Amino acid sequence: MEEKITFMSEGRKMAGLIFYPDNYQRGMRLPSLIFDGPMTGLKDQVVAVYARKLAKKGYLGLTFDHRFYGESEGEPRQFESPMKKIEDIRNAISYLLSRNDVDTEKVGAVGICAGGGHMARAIAGLKSIKAFAGIDACYHDPKTMVRWLGQQGYDATIERSRRAEEKYRKTGEVEYIPAVSSDPNDMNVAMPTAEPFAYYGTERGHSPNYVNRFAVMGYEGFLTFNAIDHAGDIKVPTAIIHGTHDMFCTPENARQFYDRLTTVKEFFWIDTSNHIDLYDQDRYVDQAVEEAAHWFNRYLLSVPAPLRPRVTVAV
Repeated sequence: MEEKITFMSEGRKMAGLIFYPDNYQRGMRLPSLIFDGPMTGLKDQVVAVYARKLAKKGYLGLTFDHRFYGESEGEPRQFESPMKKIEDIRNAISYLLSRNDVDTEKVGAVGICAGGGHMARAIAGLKSIKAFAGIDACYHDPKTMVRWLGQQGYDATIERSRRAEEKYRKTGEVEYIPAVSSDPNDMNVAMPTAEPFAYYGTERGHSPNYVNRFAVMGYEGFLTFNAIDHAGDIKVPTAIIHGTHDMFCTPENARQFYDRLTTVKEFFWIDTSNHIDLYDQDRYVDQAVEEAAHWFNRYLLSVPAPLRPRVTVAV
């Protein structure tokens, strides 16, 4: 069973979905999970794949559209702002804790792709979140972006973002580029190459509310966002579940993030061929769900669970 809900975040109405376990009956208070997902992603895309599967494991789930996206309020549309997303996550957690069907002592967090870095920052220091799982998450920092783009390309993109923001402030006009493109060689796109298009540009990632565009003024916030340096701020048991072959959310950064965690932690590798394997392909998603459920059972439900066999790779 799924339910449409709304809640408020910084004065804006947010649209979300609640995913119930099959055995849910009115009056039950359930262990619950909040989800955050990829850049430009919506509540009924990647996060819904995981929320449905973890509901089968007994967990109520909350997914939502961030402000500026989907059915949630906020202008300008399709504006990527990690710090505002963190505010939205914290307000979504407050909403989740207010529900009568949620066991407030058994609430965990799941971050997928860019949502892993956002969720990590959002839950740092929160006593209400008892466990965290990052699934093929993007734990980047400015140094990573400079390495990918080169210093000149990084600086030029920041400057382009600032010009677009100034134009918006002065005229109200938003400069947009596509989020994905069918042309794998098109670099004037937020998520270049064929791989992101294979999900967002096809029926695989279809959502009636998805808009294939990206506000250029969002580049600065995205490129300067730092997840790695804040790993040590997380105080709850943390599972890092990551694909072995990922050019977007690299295993190297996942390992750096893991190494900086100072809490109870484990690293689970999944032998993948690319990043979006872990978006919607059952062969890989089911492995990630099993590891996440194993983790949450142990740290939310106190279910004794032995260490599980996993892929070992050198990173």
